[in-house]
Amino acid sequence: MFEKLKFPLLTAFSIIYKIANSSEGCSSAELARQFGLQQKTCWAFKKKVQYAMGKITQKKLVGDVAIRILNIYDEESSTWYFQQTRPKQRVAVAVQIKKRRVEKAIVQVINEAKAKYLRPFLNQSIDPSAHILMLDAYGFKVLQKEYQIEFLSPRTKRMQPLMDYFAELKYWIGKERHNCSYNNLQGYLDEYSYRFNHHKRPQRNFEAVIRSMMKLEHGNQAKDE
Repeated sequence: MFEKLKFPLLTAFSIIYKIANSSEGCSSAELARQFGLQQKTCWAFKKKVQYAMGKITQKKLVGDVAIRILNIYDEESSTWYFQQTRPKQRVAVAVQIKKRRVEKAIVQVINEAKAKYLRPFLNQSIDPSAHILMLDAYGFKVLQKEYQIEFLSPRTKRMQPLMDYFAELKYWIGKERHNCSYNNLQGYLDEYSYRFNHHKRPQRNFEAVIRSMMKLEHGNQAKDE
């Protein structure tokens, strides 16, 4: 994934460090200005970095895990919003909560807000021993036979950390990711989740992404896309 770069390898390392550790992320336009490159070049390389982040193995969430299905909408301005009408794409959000604080998060695009589409996400991301708190009871009651699920109201105090996380995710996608197509949405979610989960270890973040990129082939990325 480092072959045929249009800029020095040291610049590539700097871009990776910036993406992995910037508190609010870094758009391709910002990268282009900072490193004197074309935005299209930075966008193509950033997609590689996001892909590598998504391939880094994450530990399953344990303990109290809150889950919610979000509908993402695309207005005429090509800006992402979380609204109540015109559903376009569903996203499953799972956060590990301890002492009313979000410790870790995993976010994944799903086809529909139905149990059969949520089940693979639960199996892949959540430890079987976890106690699941869900805000969306409709369509998911059948999962209570397979998992430890408690359905709660969004107004419950136990849900406040999750609602705060939603607000941060909403702001990040809505303000920073203009003209992001649905095909690229998972990459941005992987970037946000990886940076959120590992914000306390910047050097290890950088090294982990480098190792992941060295293991992956660009052909595999194109095939997955």
